Amino acid sequence: MFGVLTVSDTCSADPSLNRSGPAVSRILESSSFIVALEDCVPDEATLIQEVLLKWIASGLVHVIVTTGGTGVAKRDVTAETVSELIKQTTRLPGLEHALYKISLEHTPMASLSRFVAGVRDEVLLVSLPGSTQAVCQCVPAIIPVIRHAVEQIRGWNTDQSYHDERLKLRIISDRETSFPVVGRPRSSPFPMIPVEDAQRKLFQVASAILKDAAVEAVYYKNAHGRILARTLRSRQIVPPFDASVMDGYAVRFADGAGMRRVLGALCAGDIDRESLRLKKGTCVRVSTGGPIPPDADSVVPVENTRLISQKKDGSVTEEDQIEVIAAPKKLGEFIRPSGSDLSLNTLFNRGMRLGSVELGLLASAGLLAPWPSSEAEIMAENETCLPHLVMDRLALGGYIPCFQQPRIGILSTGTEIVDGATLASSNGVYDSNRPVLISLLHKFGFQKVTDFGIVPDKHDALVAAFSLALVACDLLITSGGVSMGERDLVTRVLSEEFGAVIHFARVFMKPGKPTTLASVPRSTEPGPRSSVLVLSLPGTVVSHCIVTSHRDFFSPLLSGSLLNDDQRASADFLVFKFDCCTRSADVAQQMASATKTHLFPPICKLPSHMRAWQCLNFLDAVAGDITKELHWTNTRRLPTITRPDHLLVQVKMASLNPIDLMNLYGYGSTAFQYARQLGSMLNILGFSGENITMSVNGSSFPWTPGRDFLGTVVSCGPEATRERLGIHSRVLPGQRVVGATWPFLSSTGSGGLAQYLVCPASYVAELPPKVHPDQAASIGYCGLTAWSALVTGGLHPRCRSIAELKQILAPSVLVTGATGGVGLIAAQLAKLSGARVHVTCPSDARAITMMKQLEVDDIIVHPDQPPMNTKYDLIIDCIRRRDNVSVLQHESPMQLVKNTLRDVAPLYTYLKPSSNSRYVNLNSPFLHMVDRLGLIAGMGATLMHWTTAPITLLRADSPVRLPSQLRWAFFQPSGYRLSKMLQWTAEGRIRLFVDSRFPFHRVPDAFARVQSRGVRGKVLIHIEDI
Repeated sequence: MFGVLTVSDTCSADPSLNRSGPAVSRILESSSFIVALEDCVPDEATLIQEVLLKWIASGLVHVIVTTGGTGVAKRDVTAETVSELIKQTTRLPGLEHALYKISLEHTPMASLSRFVAGVRDEVLLVSLPGSTQAVCQCVPAIIPVIRHAVEQIRGWNTDQSYHDERLKLRIISDRETSFPVVGRPRSSPFPMIPVEDAQRKLFQVASAILKDAAVEAVYYKNAHGRILARTLRSRQIVPPFDASVMDGYAVRFADGAGMRRVLGALCAGDIDRESLRLKKGTCVRVSTGGPIPPDADSVVPVENTRLISQKKDGSVTEEDQIEVIAAPKKLGEFIRPSGSDLSLNTLFNRGMRLGSVELGLLASAGLLAPWPSSEAEIMAENETCLPHLVMDRLALGGYIPCFQQPRIGILSTGTEIVDGATLASSNGVYDSNRPVLISLLHKFGFQKVTDFGIVPDKHDALVAAFSLALVACDLLITSGGVSMGERDLVTRVLSEEFGAVIHFARVFMKPGKPTTLASVPRSTEPGPRSSVLVLSLPGTVVSHCIVTSHRDFFSPLLSGSLLNDDQRASADFLVFKFDCCTRSADVAQQMASATKTHLFPPICKLPSHMRAWQCLNFLDAVAGDITKELHWTNTRRLPTITRPDHLLVQVKMASLNPIDLMNLYGYGSTAFQYARQLGSMLNILGFSGENITMSVNGSSFPWTPGRDFLGTVVSCGPEATRERLGIHSRVLPGQRVVGATWPFLSSTGSGGLAQYLVCPASYVAELPPKVHPDQAASIGYCGLTAWSALVTGGLHPRCRSIAELKQILAPSVLVTGATGGVGLIAAQLAKLSGARVHVTCPSDARAITMMKQLEVDDIIVHPDQPPMNTKYDLIIDCIRRRDNVSVLQHESPMQLVKNTLRDVAPLYTYLKPSSNSRYVNLNSPFLHMVDRLGLIAGMGATLMHWTTAPITLLRADSPVRLPSQLRWAFFQPSGYRLSKMLQWTAEGRIRLFVDSRFPFHRVPDAFARVQSRGVRGKVLIHIEDI
């Protein structure tokens, strides 16, 4: 067993320049030796001595070869450092002279080298020059001498003939232990366990053995795939100043469009900004990435300007005046605020896997620069101090504190197995398992992998191989020898000869049933890594490949075995898939997206399954028993975040709407299936952007009903943490949010009647402290549909002041069905916006009492109608007159159009004849038409209905109506609108009412309540304790 230590300031700063060390390792490995330890240190005597003593004490090496630092330069200190470790009586001058002789045969410059050879604590130390040519000349020449030297130093029996295996395998007796085949067990003594239990035990044992890994400083060029060992705080804000994102002109937003005098220019890298302070009517030319001058608060792109005049500045012609053609649309337009990408509070979490993007962000955050002497300035609170050796490396710059990788050994068993790189006999089988395992380990970035070759199915050979491997490894992966055959001895040898604890030896899967997990105590190395983990896989190619490639069994072990449960959840087990959203994104967006995946891990350990209600088929309209198709499940898998702007929400409360009941009967299913499969209706569904890939799911089932939800964000994609004005505010794990989503997209994880759901960040709003959860859960679908209805009618909801109300001409609004969820909020939003609001309601006392609390201008109680001379600017019709689902499903398209027009006619006469007046109906025939006729024919029938409705409704005593006066409103998810309504609810401007509450297991009863008459307020579902 060899250790190879490179000593070089240059290679230590950039290990990719190291040539001599890898050359020594290649020569030794080609001679069938094992290189167990490799490292590279600068030319510092204390560091060299510390590494050498550590390796000698480990018991893992018989020979240590150093390369570099043997010359006569001031920094060449290897020779005297090694000499101090070697006692004069154990120095080997003969070996030193042999090295001099070999070198001088090639170059006279070898006389300037100081070769050192000697023994320290039964370990042979040899110091060679740092030249690749020198080591390639010296190492092959002394290999025969080293073999015999080690045997003498170790006190091995030199009377026996030594051979290549002497340094690799311990000396054992030549007897072959016999296991009579007639005495072998006929049934396995180990119980069969499910795959889930095997996974759980695998991670439990691996975490206990491999967790407290030591920390080492890794040069950033070699850190790809490594795991960050400490939580680090950003040292630099990015950008360091307010920066322009466009080539254009920095202006004052208040100046609007018009003429501007150009004061000068600021480009990327310019720091003198104070001399270019803006005044009214002035601007400064800026470049992309350049700083913004003082008093500027917006940027106008150069495309939106026109040159008016120019001036001479010496020999250079400069701009004098420009005209801003299009004024900025908002304050701060095209400006990246200082610290918007990275702030001083940005944390890079312990356990983060370092990819190319993460390494780039570490560099941007200043964490590759030389570390200060006080690590507290960089590391987050509650982090343990780093070893002095690591801090010395970090102080050089370019190094990152990472966990030391586990030492992994690969071993194949089988008398018939031969190496694939050799010629096999007619009875031989080429070994494919070792190449599979080695390539897989390299894929995961593991460098300390030792190939222990192929061992025959013989007791003593297995004992010898395991004796060596268990000393040199933290994790040993074997293939073959674990089934019930007469030569399957691996499990027996591990347990009887090495005292292994067998955690499981049979797993309920096919192929791969004999997969075995064991831990072997290692008495020579006390501490947290006092045991070696042994994973024994079946030898057949098919079962071996299935077990090793199974994402939930093998790969996560390699990715997360160094971490505790919380770190593993943040680093590897919530995998974000950005394939569909990063193909056209720029590099900066990719960096932020991929890296911040690790910056915002789940706030709690997530279960693998959840409770949910799911619909396995649509209900029959005639014999529609809800419990027939709506089923309770405890085993639904948690939804997965698949886009960087999505959230994973733990649902605490949901509420039901009549539309949820209609969805159970299939209302709108065809339109939503087209939206999901064909990627249409993207703007309505909130999936905006380019190159969006919608997953094609051939089946609509199972799906989880429910639109409204209130819950806690437990994890989120990186884009969700970025505030977008008018789209969504900043969302972080731990926030309580309110939202409404599309249940027919439950294949992507939406649907409120589940413990967890996934939705875009733009669908949710943070729950204000002053709003009761019952009120917040009641807004969702109803509030967003009401807002959409008002906007469709030309009235944009806003809370006007008394002064504003006096200056505007209040529009008149009629809201029908104001006791329903949509009508209730629509009436209040219209009143907040300064309208004169009339509402209609049923004649029962509870409904009238509700309406009196809304402070509307008039309450029209059924069966009364508004006076015939009353005309409205806007009518919002919230009454679904044919809510009998069986009738709705069996109506033909022509019957539907006829009945819709019949319902609309009485109210249409109350509409003002102005072209600006609107009649907004919430009962669009579009979804029903598409369900019955298909997408194209359904859209055509809907368009025909929209254009002919005013003509059909025309009466002799009525003015001419236009198609534009008849509008339909639809539910549109919007976190921005929700936040406004929650704010007004907190201020007492919006009142909400609850009809009834049900626990999660009584969802069918809640739907029955929605289906009954006389519902006054929302029906709530309590899913978890709040």
